[in-house]
Amino acid sequence: MQFSFFKRHEPEAAPAPAASSTAAAADVPPVATAPAPVEGFLTYALQLDAQRHIKGYKFEWHEASGGVNASDDFRALLRTVASNLNSGKAGWRLGKLVVYLDATAEGLAFEELQALPPKSVVLCLRLDELADKKIWPTVEALRERGFGIMLCDVKVLPEAPPVVAAPAPAPTEAAADGAESVEEAEAPDPFGALALITHLDVGDGPRDMVDRARQLRGPGKPAIHPIATRIGSWAEFDACAARRLDAFVRGKE
Repeated sequence: MQFSFFKRHEPEAAPAPAASSTAAAADVPPVATAPAPVEGFLTYALQLDAQRHIKGYKFEWHEASGGVNASDDFRALLRTVASNLNSGKAGWRLGKLVVYLDATAEGLAFEELQALPPKSVVLCLRLDELADKKIWPTVEALRERGFGIMLCDVKVLPEAPPVVAAPAPAPTEAAADGAESVEEAEAPDPFGALALITHLDVGDGPRDMVDRARQLRGPGKPAIHPIATRIGSWAEFDACAARRLDAFVRGKE
């Protein structure tokens, strides 16, 4: 599947024309000012389930000059995906498919993010970024709108503790009536923002890491969706599929 229409320049028409830049500066903080268009292209990986059905795409932006600025790349990625895949008339061109985009803490406030359908987008953040408590309110607001959050760059997950019955509490009115209250111990939150995560990058899919990822949430709570992101062959994919693990598989670049 080729995405030749993604190999393009960013749109020349900026949201705010140069003639109004002075007036806009009075109302818009400098941080929100859009940078000059960046020339580049996208590459992609397919998200495949165990039956090799396509569930989504992982898109990455590559600047033509070879420069690396994560926030600028994220902005260019948002603009390109929105302009090509989210038409105002036809809507989301990928239907039920989801896209995964490498985000940055700074980029979570980009206006361009508003041009994408939240329930069709998963934002990928590194552990060191998600560990910053300052961005938690922003991440929580994005989750409430429907965006998914994928935690990346995780090497090891902690063991889930065994479920142990809590010590018998002092008698209460409920206990007096014969009711019993038993609290199940939940796995500790290893990242500080575990409640905000919907997906987890599990690299090449080691069995112990995948199993622990699926047990990080207690009963009755939405499970974290682990995805193998570093698959080098179909044999490795088949090993993941045998454990019902989705994987990103690279397309031709």
